[in-house]
Amino acid sequence: MNVQHFVGPNMRSVLTQVRDALGDDALILETQETSRGIEVSAVAELPSQSGLSRSEPSESERFVESVDSADQTRQLDHVLADVADRLASQQEVGAVREEVREEMKSIRTLVESHLARSGWSETSLGSPLKASVMRNLSALGIAPDMVRRLLDKIDPEKLRGKTWAIPMKLLIEELPVIDSAAISANRIALVGPSGAGKTTTIAKLAARHAIESSKEDLAIVSLDNHRLGSSEQIDALARLLGVTVRRPVGDRGVDDLGAELGDTGLTLIDTVGLGQRDTRISEQLARLGENVCTLLVLPANLEHDAMQEMVDAYAGCRHAGIVLTKVDEAATLGAAMSVVLRTGIPLVWISDGQRVPEDLHAAASSQAWLVKHAVELMRKRRISVSERYMAESFYGADNSELVQHG
Repeated sequence: MNVQHFVGPNMRSVLTQVRDALGDDALILETQETSRGIEVSAVAELPSQSGLSRSEPSESERFVESVDSADQTRQLDHVLADVADRLASQQEVGAVREEVREEMKSIRTLVESHLARSGWSETSLGSPLKASVMRNLSALGIAPDMVRRLLDKIDPEKLRGKTWAIPMKLLIEELPVIDSAAISANRIALVGPSGAGKTTTIAKLAARHAIESSKEDLAIVSLDNHRLGSSEQIDALARLLGVTVRRPVGDRGVDDLGAELGDTGLTLIDTVGLGQRDTRISEQLARLGENVCTLLVLPANLEHDAMQEMVDAYAGCRHAGIVLTKVDEAATLGAAMSVVLRTGIPLVWISDGQRVPEDLHAAASSQAWLVKHAVELMRKRRISVSERYMAESFYGADNSELVQHG
């Protein structure tokens, strides 16, 4: 039996080779996947012992006639059974390949996890003071990329005994803030998602302006004509201050109120609350018109990714600053500080309660308070970061660039 082997990129091409070399009656003995592709072992049709023409008897009859012993019969059965198994296995190639991919993913995950633990272990042993700073900032909830940025600005020689003091002082210095007096625009719009605290913040700003300046040159515009609760809240505030709430007709913008607003000293604009994935954001921002300063209202009680996504969604306008709200409801302030550090948009106001206007604080004089409050929240919740978190966050596959700090 002259067994020949054929190799090709797929089964169709290999069978074509077999047919061209051995004819249509070739017998396939084995099929397997190799590094070179699909490999098939085959033999030509077995010769007849009777010498009759191909038409009689049939090929199967002539083959059976050549098998004249029990041993040969058992051998043939074994070969045919093996061939049948091989052919059946081809139907499972797709499933096998998927299993292999999953196995490779698992192996890769294990290897990456091992490398991450090794990297963090090297940092912990080789630079313990730097590792301590990384742990402390991470415990505050500061995102890994912002930990790295802060770490780059710290002199490791000065860290001994000050692995808390130095990074906290740096965090206070690095938080971007702006004095509200530096915002010279007389039209200020508060933008952000529903429930962020825009209307409450407008109430606080309006009350503050009425106390410090005059309610005579104060105007309130509401672009939120869809939420009844918001309308009632802003109307109640306006009645208390003796100010009229102005609303553009339909979907018109602030510029359509030009004659009514005149030369008002301060116009506060309450906008429609839209989620970060709402496709109408750009449309609503266009309603603000020209010469309007926007403040992004950022709730401190959101998760980091949701907060960053919100800032990205409202990037269509250049915000003069951020109003950080719901500080009193946040479990951690690290996420908010990370987003502010990353975007560079300065904090203007910080709100930590519902009282009007007492719970609105100027950010320019509140950085130290904000960082101190973040530390208090961490200690109150007894937050600690695991070695696994540190390894995966700073030395995992997605953060391999951080290895330079080891």
